Amino acid sequence: MRKENALTLLLLLSVSGLSCCSEPRYISSISCSGDCLVPKGEQWIIDQNVDANTITVHGTLSWDTTKSDLELRTFGLLVEEDGLFEIGSESSPLQNKATVYIKDPMAANIAEHPSLGQRYLGVYGRGKIGLYGRPLERTWSELDRNHQAGDTELYLKDDPTGMGWRVGDRIGVATTTRGESTQHTITEIQQSMVKIDTPLKSEHWGGFREIEGFRFWMAAEVVNLERSIVITGDSARFDNGGGFGWHAGAFFKEPVYTGNVGVFVAKYVRMEKCGQLDVLGRYCIHWHVNRECPECIAQGNAFVESYQSAVTLHGVHGTLVDNNVGWDNRGVGLYTEDGNEINNVISNNVFICHDIYYCRIEWQNVLGVGPAQKEGGIFMFGMNNDIIGNHVIGHEHGMWTQGAAQPDGRPMGYSMGLVCNQHIPFGKIQGNVFHDCQRFGTYVDFQFPRNVVQDNNGLVSKSRYGPMPSCDEFKDDGTDNGHTNMIEDQFDWHNTFVGGYFFGDISWVRYTSVNNGHAMYWKFSKTMVNSNVNHIQDSLMVNDPTDTVAGQLKLFLPGGSFTFKMKNVTLAGGPFLPDGGAINAPQHCGLPDHNNGVPGAKCNVQIILEDVDFSRVAPVNGKTVYTFFGSSGGNPLSPMYFSTDDSLGGYQTVVSNHLDGFGSVPGCSGPHETYSGYVCDNSVTIRRLTIWAPDMGDLILTGKGYKTTPNFKNNVKGSNAGILHYEIDQNYVRSSTVLQGGGYAANVVIGQEYILEGLRWTGEDIVVEVSDPVIAETFGNDPASEGIHLTIKMADGKSFTCFPNAGESRRFHGSSHIDQRALRGGSMGQCSEMLREAAGDELLPTIPTIAPSGDCGCPGAEYDESCALGGVGCMACGKSNCRYCGSGDLPECKYSTVVTQKPTGNPPPDPSTTVGPAPVDCHCDGAMYDAQCQDPATDPYGGLGCSACGKPSCRFCGSGGFPDCQDSGPTNQPQTTPGPHPQCECDGAMFDARCSDPSSDPHGGLGCNACGILECRFCGNVPYIDCAFKK
Repeated sequence: MRKENALTLLLLLSVSGLSCCSEPRYISSISCSGDCLVPKGEQWIIDQNVDANTITVHGTLSWDTTKSDLELRTFGLLVEEDGLFEIGSESSPLQNKATVYIKDPMAANIAEHPSLGQRYLGVYGRGKIGLYGRPLERTWSELDRNHQAGDTELYLKDDPTGMGWRVGDRIGVATTTRGESTQHTITEIQQSMVKIDTPLKSEHWGGFREIEGFRFWMAAEVVNLERSIVITGDSARFDNGGGFGWHAGAFFKEPVYTGNVGVFVAKYVRMEKCGQLDVLGRYCIHWHVNRECPECIAQGNAFVESYQSAVTLHGVHGTLVDNNVGWDNRGVGLYTEDGNEINNVISNNVFICHDIYYCRIEWQNVLGVGPAQKEGGIFMFGMNNDIIGNHVIGHEHGMWTQGAAQPDGRPMGYSMGLVCNQHIPFGKIQGNVFHDCQRFGTYVDFQFPRNVVQDNNGLVSKSRYGPMPSCDEFKDDGTDNGHTNMIEDQFDWHNTFVGGYFFGDISWVRYTSVNNGHAMYWKFSKTMVNSNVNHIQDSLMVNDPTDTVAGQLKLFLPGGSFTFKMKNVTLAGGPFLPDGGAINAPQHCGLPDHNNGVPGAKCNVQIILEDVDFSRVAPVNGKTVYTFFGSSGGNPLSPMYFSTDDSLGGYQTVVSNHLDGFGSVPGCSGPHETYSGYVCDNSVTIRRLTIWAPDMGDLILTGKGYKTTPNFKNNVKGSNAGILHYEIDQNYVRSSTVLQGGGYAANVVIGQEYILEGLRWTGEDIVVEVSDPVIAETFGNDPASEGIHLTIKMADGKSFTCFPNAGESRRFHGSSHIDQRALRGGSMGQCSEMLREAAGDELLPTIPTIAPSGDCGCPGAEYDESCALGGVGCMACGKSNCRYCGSGDLPECKYSTVVTQKPTGNPPPDPSTTVGPAPVDCHCDGAMYDAQCQDPATDPYGGLGCSACGKPSCRFCGSGGFPDCQDSGPTNQPQTTPGPHPQCECDGAMFDARCSDPSSDPHGGLGCNACGILECRFCGNVPYIDCAFKK
């Protein structure tokens, strides 16, 4: 019988439900050249080369491990219905060579799966793909000595034979000079040495280097790129920037979070030319919403040339990504996609880009599904994962955690509105090495971890944009909700930057920096939630002036109204910043361009140095400058440096050299060149004064330190003589409940008398802060004693004296603003209370749109900060931060047990004038359109039930104490079926009411929020669902 006829018979028997055989079948006895199906209950074994159109596995498809150089060619291989595709096994990995070749159909709609698209090797729903190549004891090593251009013998830290390396293996050698990383082939192996086919092009470091008496292991990584299993494919549309390769992974079958999921395992596999540029969800390995999957493992693989991401973790938890190597992964090496990925271990991987400019690309920007800039060896939104022992070389960044890019989840993603990515605590970040990257090594940006409560899918809310109280800046009692995280044993060298822009409650412990352009780059932070934790501790930062990569020994530290702590830190070598110093602050804080042309003063950070060693800092032009005021244009008057020991040469405080009035304060002298400011001994205590207030024009502060002639140069503008300029709210920490974020600031001598002139009552409260409790405790002082006697002379002639001090309540006080809840929580301070008293008849309602916990002003409503983003029950009582709760489908009440009640009073107006025809669709259950909701002040119901369906003009009605529903006729009937709609007019979008609730949407919100409208869904193109109408 011909093989084609045998296959036809087999397929017919399969369709009929009969089984043709009970024993495994060999491919050599079955023709598989068209669209092949391995039926459920059958096992096929690949024992010869196969070239098929597509292969679908419902049974078992395995590999004859006794044969070498077998090749499977196909446009796509799909495993589903509990099927299994396996090459080798966990207990018996494949020693021989095997190739899976994913062909390119070169045209759309050919060999295309409705969910996986083209060129796939994937599990869809239940099933498993297991790829087990010949294990290597180590997939990478390092040079153990320096090597020069022209060398063809590489001496390694580890024995190549013991690592399992062989002659003929392709290897890559990382740069150590921000130059080119190169590939070679092993031609000979000796103990701890390999010979290579082509000589090195440049110097590559190895072993230890000694700098300023310290030894550092600074060695080129050498990665093995050869594996016994190779997945590859056609490259015509991949090469030259096309980026259309194959992709692989395990993909859930809808509905999201409850549908069927499978397993993808790859161990010691070479994956080359994979990923599909600007196609959503197409990566070399993609675990796609697999939920908890400890069986999902990528270990020991080599990812060679990819687009978008080599390994993507998307809505998956508990995976292991370990000891993989990546070469020229354009975009990123590893990507956590939505932010709800938790408990994954990413360890001991090496990602190398051969040129520092090559791997940076924009990808998926055209899809509108997240930031175009996703760059680096490791790029993360899900921070609750362990990042341990990884190395990244030559990428744009080593590790980038871009918290602000999708703070509420990925646009159109499954987690949108269900997470708070900026505030999710870190897992363990320890022992990583990032060097010779184009910009940042470690880049933790816009991260303010808090005590966030995640469910077993990593989600924080049960409904889109629903309540997320654990993401709040403050706990219920007003104390800081921050969560301390550590970056431990980090080694960054030869990068331009290390650090980030805005982040807090992140402590760098045992951090080492060598010849980075900036040993630390940090713009804004906060006082640590745990006062015993330092921002930087037990760390070493050095710069070798003889290094060919000319870094600088400079730290750019953040500004703001908080206390920053460094302990047991050594700085050595040089040069430091020629027109600055070794430590510079405040970085970019208070730029006039950001503050209506005048320097912003709320950059008065208090920097405490304990056991900080400057003794090995080399002089520049015959002088050494340890501390400096003003960094990259930051306000040079604002910061202060403090020491509890000899870190500042025996001085306790250093204030800016521009504050010349402090030179006459007893106990102070200068300016001192080494510290670029006026130095003060322990007989005088100087602290920050911050006045959170609305803009009242310039204020005048008189008292110790300000009895001097005004200096009106651009960076001073008279502030040295007590002229205080207003700084607008810089909004460094996002919040919808800010009472005051702008204000004034200065430095003051504790215990002294000061006069503040120019304040007036505007209907908005002020808060006066002096110092922070943590700095008082650091110096062994009672916080309540660290204050000043402040006489406030108001513009109307009234005056009073108050005693603002560090012991006053700081509940609902942040480093970027004062929260509205501080007013009702009794945490405004004595000066604020006395200002209100002095205002007398001028006292106005202060917070018309906010309420204390449990009281929003109408029955059945409570304060909820998360309502700023909309959601069910929000806009209660006509207030943007109030939510109806406790009845019907509304969330449970947080502060009370009240239920909604119908208001009494004015009868509702004629519904014909307020209800329908509806310009918006109020499609959620029990809701109607009501124009009266647009103005809660005139609404006879006081906003009761408004913002139903997440829309301000929709009202819950008919039950649970809400107003009766008014029938406005057929024109007000909501659209309930998917289809065209005038609001969903952007390309490729339709209306779909299921988008309003991702937990019940069978597609998990995929494509929702199209056109910027929640109920509009992208459709018709992969990976979106089919349109419900003909496009």
